[in-house]
Amino acid sequence: MPNRGFLYQLTGAKHAAQLVVSMYSLRKVYPDNPIAILCGDEFALQTANRISDDIRIDKRIPGNFHIVLFDAKCGKIKSGGYLDKTSVHELTPFDSNVFLDADTLIIGSIDDVFPHESRPLEIVLTQFAEWKSNGNKISGRVAKWSKVASAEVARMLSSSYPAINTGVFGFNKNCPYMPAWHEMTKRNVSFICDEIASQLVFPDFEHRILDHRYNASVVYTNHNDTRVWHGHGKKFLKKESGLRIWWPWFLEVWEKNIADIQSW
Repeated sequence: MPNRGFLYQLTGAKHAAQLVVSMYSLRKVYPDNPIAILCGDEFALQTANRISDDIRIDKRIPGNFHIVLFDAKCGKIKSGGYLDKTSVHELTPFDSNVFLDADTLIIGSIDDVFPHESRPLEIVLTQFAEWKSNGNKISGRVAKWSKVASAEVARMLSSSYPAINTGVFGFNKNCPYMPAWHEMTKRNVSFICDEIASQLVFPDFEHRILDHRYNASVVYTNHNDTRVWHGHGKKFLKKESGLRIWWPWFLEVWEKNIADIQSW
């Protein structure tokens, strides 16, 4: 089995508390699996070190917890954080990866998100709710890319592809989709450009798309076998449905002072 682990990315303080909660939930399901945090600035590095100092998250198994510092675009160019996500294949210490947004809660097995050993070049993506590429919501977002990717946009609008959300995905370091995704994202760095770029390029590569149990919106999903909740766009705090799911986890993290969260 290749070296494999779970991957997070953090720049700044905006999602730091949610990252600690997410990682705490991940450790409930996967107490021993390797984790890496890609840190885009000093605050992210401090947060990662606090987590590393807390044995309840970092199980102190040699090689089990990785901190990687990188030069983030986030904060330097508008919407640069979305572009940063598309470079994680160049930064990860693992061969096989599951990437998780900081605003996720892991409540069940997500082994299926790792690429199959028999299909090492596949990209494993997750569908957002039951939305489609030519539906009311996604079609408008896709159409805005017509000047930079006309053929790919036409393809998405002419067929009913699953709507992709990049809050949860699986990949191997040598997956050819990854650099192509990065290059497409660079064409139009803007709000959620990573998701639209993924939507446009994924059909050109070996792929597997998991249903929204593995990336469940706290607003648009009602499923009895959810594995990952996603508080996309601050929905853990902005929506009652999100707060009801996330707040008990946060309170547990706060009361246990995981990663010394009460001090910051």
